[in-house]
Amino acid sequence: MLKFYYMSPKERLQSRQILYLLASVLLATGLVTLIALNASYYLTSEETSRRELIRLARQINNNFTDELTKAMSTLDTLSVNPSVLKLVGDVNKRKQGRLPQESCRFV
Repeated sequence: MLKFYYMSPKERLQSRQILYLLASVLLATGLVTLIALNASYYLTSEETSRRELIRLARQINNNFTDELTKAMSTLDTLSVNPSVLKLVGDVNKRKQGRLPQESCRFV
């Protein structure tokens, strides 16, 4: 581009110089387009990403709370079951050495 600006009217253009000009114009146009697309994507994706992360955090929190509630409910149910209480008592006695190994069987 600078060559065309500084050349005198009497200078001749070679075909190679015209090809260089076309290639540089195409590359410059492509570069400007990529920069514009990148800026556009960055501006729109930041807010979208933030919203998606907030939604995902809420979903994880809800799922965790549900799973914890279900686990507590299961533990509450098992804590009143006499066979489970006996089994837990036998395991604890075995760990303390007060019960032989073979008397603690899982049903």
